Amino acid sequence: MKKSVLLIAILVGACLNAIAQDIGKIEYKIKLDGEFINQEKLEKKKKLSFINNALNEHTEQFKFSLVFNKEESIFNVEEQMTSDHNSRDFRIAKALIGASRVYYLNTKSNLSLNQFNAYGQDIIIKDSISNIKWALTKESKVIDGYTCYKANTEKIVINSKGTFKTNVIAWYTPDLNYNFGPKGYAGLPGMILELNDNKFIYYAFKINLNMANQIKIDKPKKGKIMTKSEFTELENNIDNTFGQK
Repeated sequence: MKKSVLLIAILVGACLNAIAQDIGKIEYKIKLDGEFINQEKLEKKKKLSFINNALNEHTEQFKFSLVFNKEESIFNVEEQMTSDHNSRDFRIAKALIGASRVYYLNTKSNLSLNQFNAYGQDIIIKDSISNIKWALTKESKVIDGYTCYKANTEKIVINSKGTFKTNVIAWYTPDLNYNFGPKGYAGLPGMILELNDNKFIYYAFKINLNMANQIKIDKPKKGKIMTKSEFTELENNIDNTFGQK
């Protein structure tokens, strides 16, 4: 009887340990890659200098977390390391960084959800992870002891002012066999430990692959579900409405 109880305890312990190892958390900090508004634009519109000032002052005060298991992940802001939450500059930095957004991924269902508030309403942009097309390179560097490889993808933003394309750079490590990363970027053969997106660099500074306690990954549900094209149409309609006034 005692042997049976002991065997059950060992099996339960092993199962719990396996579950814990399958749940991880990576914390990211963020920094600017140069000036957000370049000098050429500032010479034409000097009043935009307040944007650079706001970002230079507040960008590094944000901390983000990526919680994940084998199939799901969720990425959002974890901490805003400042007491000046209500200042204009802080609000500007928060908006430009997108610190209020929540990114959920599910590789099993090829699902990407981006939850945020815009135009006075909660919105969830629904997309497919497979829509991110990566170009892999052999360029490598070491991040926090992990050998990482460089990958590139193109981000396309369409609004009433036109179509804008920017290059996004990811550094991923095959040593961490998870297909996730910051800001909803995923689909690489390993975890993204550094991401350069629109002059913001997200970099991992704390990696925990053996969580002692289970963390529940909640799929975002609050908001109107839209595709990217539907949200672009909404933006254009609002811009046209205000433009006619």
